[in-house]
Amino acid sequence: MNTINSSNFLLPNITDKLCSYQKERVSLMINDFIEINKQMDSYHFEYCPKCGAYHPVLVKAGKTKAGKQMLKCNACNKRFVCDHGQLTFYSHQSQAKWNDLIIQTQNGNSILKTAQK
Repeated sequence: MNTINSSNFLLPNITDKLCSYQKERVSLMINDFIEINKQMDSYHFEYCPKCGAYHPVLVKAGKTKAGKQMLKCNACNKRFVCDHGQLTFYSHQSQAKWNDLIIQTQNGNSILKTAQK
């Protein structure tokens, strides 16, 4: 796994104020977030979130109004969004917009100004 240095995402004046544990923790959180995003692209579910079937056969079943991919389990014939159980599950915004918001906020930009864009 590629590790990303937290200093790439934090301003130098913020990095100077953090101890080594905090820098390591921020770096871990950023890496976990990026890894989750990569896993979401593959649509791999070990269990169906609706019926709990082990290694379900999933087929694409359209898109939501927000543009998220819907999947259907062949075991229970129920549909669900591909990011079921993730941070962006209830969001109407795309994953790219969330990534941009997080990076812009960590770079010191105001969250209000970034959200306006």
